[in-house]
Amino acid sequence: MEVTLELVGAAPDDQILAHVAAGPLEDLLTREPERFVERVELEARRDPKFRRCLTGVRGVSASLRDRVAKYTSTVADPL
Repeated sequence: MEVTLELVGAAPDDQILAHVAAGPLEDLLTREPERFVERVELEARRDPKFRRCLTGVRGVSASLRDRVAKYTSTVADPL
């Protein structure tokens, strides 16, 4: 998770941010959602860039999607 957060923070543009969303972040959330969901929620609450990155994640379970929707729905310009 730490490496993914570093990648989000360092992403210089939307294209790179979308790659982080579709790659490392999506991998974490599809492989071990229960392990990372609380940390994802914490980051989504505090970091607008992370929240935006989260809008580019696909293929997660409906329960996880519902759980993070309260954060991603606030993003005016999703990926």
